[in-house]
Amino acid sequence: MATPTFIILCFATIVATSWACTCVPTTNIEIYCNADFVVRVEVFGSITQGMLRIYEVDITEILKSDRSSIPPGTEVNEQNVVTPIHSSLCGVMLQPGYTHLVAGRYKRHGNNYYMDTHACINFMQPVTFIPDPSLCYRGGKSGR
Repeated sequence: MATPTFIILCFATIVATSWACTCVPTTNIEIYCNADFVVRVEVFGSITQGMLRIYEVDITEILKSDRSSIPPGTEVNEQNVVTPIHSSLCGVMLQPGYTHLVAGRYKRHGNNYYMDTHACINFMQPVTFIPDPSLCYRGGKSGR
């Protein structure tokens, strides 16, 4: 018969693993093709707001920007990249003072849109090449 300590340990293990970030494995090409944006940014700093980390960035290169899901005339905040605060929530850590390649989706917040990323839709390893956009699927409304 299992002891109470063993049962508690098993329960704690199940709960802890259920809070971990889990992503379907993807290639750099899939990440590029499924992203609304792919940009190279210089990171200046970050603040936390609730469960979000907001990075202050300067875009140094736009490699992809698909705004087809954003209504015309809507503001897009391109001075910040937003991600969950914890890696267990798939948050992405960007180092201030460095340049990072970031992929993600445009998300609505109030009347504006912002650049959102997380571990499942961002390049997680150093990227030595940018995928050829012609490799992306061309069907559908967004061109992806």
